[in-house]
Amino acid sequence: MRRHFSLLQFLTRELGSTRLFLLGAYRDVDPLPGQPLTEMLADVTREPVTRRLSLDGLSEGETLEYAELTSADIASAEVVAALYEETEGNPLFVGEMLRLLAVEGVRSGSPAEVRLAIPQSVRDVIARRLTHLPEECNRVLVLASVLGREFALEALSGMGGVSEEELLDLLDEAMTARVVSDVGRGAGRLRFAHVLIRDTLYEGLTSARRVRLHRLAVEALEALYGDKPGPHLAELAYHSVAGSDFDKGLLYGRRAGGRSLRLLAYEEAARLYESALDALGRADPQDEQTRCKLLLGLGEAEARAGKTRAAKQAFVEAAGIARRLGLARELAQAAAGYGGRIAWARAARDDRLVPLLEEGLAALADDDVELRTRLLARLAERFETNPRDNDATG
Repeated sequence: MRRHFSLLQFLTRELGSTRLFLLGAYRDVDPLPGQPLTEMLADVTREPVTRRLSLDGLSEGETLEYAELTSADIASAEVVAALYEETEGNPLFVGEMLRLLAVEGVRSGSPAEVRLAIPQSVRDVIARRLTHLPEECNRVLVLASVLGREFALEALSGMGGVSEEELLDLLDEAMTARVVSDVGRGAGRLRFAHVLIRDTLYEGLTSARRVRLHRLAVEALEALYGDKPGPHLAELAYHSVAGSDFDKGLLYGRRAGGRSLRLLAYEEAARLYESALDALGRADPQDEQTRCKLLLGLGEAEARAGKTRAAKQAFVEAAGIARRLGLARELAQAAAGYGGRIAWARAARDDRLVPLLEEGLAALADDDVELRTRLLARLAERFETNPRDNDATG
């Protein structure tokens, strides 16, 4: 190998104005370049006739073009978008996944929800990179995969039972091998260099071990943020549900949904309320009062996100539960939510609206001024006349 390097160094010095084009390529990972190669590259790069290029992954447009050229039957916009998100344009991963999709019979007319499994060939490439790392380093990388693509060192330290200083020492080789890297915004966080590295580690776990490790993640996060879990509520909810601790999943999901609603993150709030409803269905499906309150939160989030139909569906279901349980204020809240904060349409256009508003108003206590005002204001619209409704009598 050293003789080859010497030959390349000799050629670059002697090329001069010769009409000769020489192209060489090398990988900078798996394995990492050794000292002889790095020294040769430094020496060759100084020559005026040489130019050194770094090749990046494919862009989303290039991924689509590649798919059209190699697998035209698969190259729908939806499939390619999912493919690019999963592979980040890595040409090897793109090619292997396209081959797997072709074997599985996926076509461009297939449903948009195509699950992209990791081909065994890609797993083998990633596994080969990981085998170069020490056993203890691989152990903490598996724990990190449970935390997600990006993870906090202090949380991983708690899960792994090691100090942050020891953890950095363990991950040093993984960073050198570009398995993980700095996030780049604030200290104390790392991320897997590629999402497929994280997914390969995580999907290599048995279901039982995943549950145990997600519960371990909850314990570590609670130890860190127990007094002020605010920004970490969604994370706690996710790990609780994934760890089959549905009582905690309900608790954290409900709090996280309310927090996201207050922060105007409406779509995230809706997702969290749905997660809390799922956790409730597993923890205590008979608790209809809690279900009613979660549905009110979900309806509010969907309405503010502009998803009127989904919001009304949640409010109608909440109203039905409130009616059965005799929950007066919840019934009024469901009616007000169904009516909407801004009346884009006349009340008369929805046969369900006026009866629900009247029912909510009748059930509401007189001293609940704000909610009563909302209901009355929405009801008042039934007296408005639409210019196109000439038969309206007021």
